[in-house]
Amino acid sequence: MSDDEICLVTETGCGGCKEVKKLLKRPLEDGRIKEIPIESELGKELDKDFKFKYVPACVIRDSSGKYRKCRDGQIDELIEDEMNKS
Repeated sequence: MSDDEICLVTETGCGGCKEVKKLLKRPLEDGRIKEIPIESELGKELDKDFKFKYVPACVIRDSSGKYRKCRDGQIDELIEDEMNKS
């Protein structure tokens, strides 16, 4: 089993972020996905490292604490998986 943690980088006032958070409500609430506000210190650091073109953005924190970008389409896959559970 992977110790990777999926993180959703969001921004206050972002309509797309609000919609994605609504669709991923359960995994956000139960800790399967962690939200990182881009305005936070960690969010600013990640934005500096990855130069996000838009939010919401997806990053993965591995077991050593290092972050990497999610693969293209991973947020869509997470949403689809969650919708299939409903």
